[in-house]
Amino acid sequence: MNEAKPVVTSTMSAHSWAGLLDVIESFRRAPLWFALGWHDFAGHYDRTRIGPFWTTLGVAVWVAGLGVIFGSLLQHGSGDFPAYLASGVVLWNFLSNTLSASANVFVRNSAMIFSINNPLYTYVLRQVVEHSSKSLFQVIVFVAVLPFSQVHYGRVMLMALPGMAIVLLTALWVVPLMGMLGARFRDLPFALNSIMRFLFFTTPVFWKPEGLGERAYLAEMNPFTHFLEVVRAPLLGNWPSVTSWIVVLSISIPGLMLTVLLYNRFRREIVFWL
Repeated sequence: MNEAKPVVTSTMSAHSWAGLLDVIESFRRAPLWFALGWHDFAGHYDRTRIGPFWTTLGVAVWVAGLGVIFGSLLQHGSGDFPAYLASGVVLWNFLSNTLSASANVFVRNSAMIFSINNPLYTYVLRQVVEHSSKSLFQVIVFVAVLPFSQVHYGRVMLMALPGMAIVLLTALWVVPLMGMLGARFRDLPFALNSIMRFLFFTTPVFWKPEGLGERAYLAEMNPFTHFLEVVRAPLLGNWPSVTSWIVVLSISIPGLMLTVLLYNRFRREIVFWL
């Protein structure tokens, strides 16, 4: 009995690290998930004249419409509003699309999961690449409106890089977390879509929190406000608030730890939920 004890311990240790090893192996297969993610994005525009630039045009029309209508309606007279609006729409699209689609990440790839022995986290990276590719084409709209915006250029703009990094890191743990829950509870994707539609109007994408007056605290209570702030504020030449960074890190760090624990525990069960 004494000889069997180390074997059990070793097996338990290997099982506890299985999720992390799955993630590491997935990152090692970068050409695979990058190609799949790009194909998912570009495949929507097969046989079109301008290809992926349709997503650029779509966002440009959306930004122009919101700017004309809500710029006057909400009396946004500040010179940085075009850049504020464009950056808000691009960032919101990434956050919203990534979160809404995350609940179906494993269900959507169930055919490949059953037929090909790839690490499951490969499909998480595939989806992140798809939505990141879309965002890169949408960023063109933000660059295009900069000359028409009163933005103070400077080194502070570099602070957008750590903001983008934390947003991307958040996507890397939110997608598998929602993917596990979505595979187990099939109502989740529909619930997320409904929630994100509501949150679009309660998040300062095209309006500014100070416009709420005494009710500005409502925007401060919305986590998406702070995820937008840590990227958008530097892009507009302003320092992001310390409060926003505290909120973002307070969500991201525990969320990452929770996802690691749950992915280690339930990774093997995902196949049976599909």
